[in-house]
Amino acid sequence: MSKKQFTIIKETTPYKGFFSLKTFELKHTLYKGGWSNTITRELFHRGNCVAVLLYDPIRDEVVIIEQFRIGAI
Repeated sequence: MSKKQFTIIKETTPYKGFFSLKTFELKHTLYKGGWSNTITRELFHRGNCVAVLLYDPIRDEVVIIEQFRIGAI
């Protein structure tokens, strides 16, 4: 079972039309342990999106970075 990695404290939608804009107040877990202070992040939602997986064929390695991104929730 995975542990909870973020907690949304408040969510609002200041704009909703063809696109939407949401504002989140949240906390997230830190790489070094514990939780962040409360932060505010805006999410511009425009529909479908893509992701990139960085791969180095010479070293046969994938680049992976642990970083909190509001769009991932």
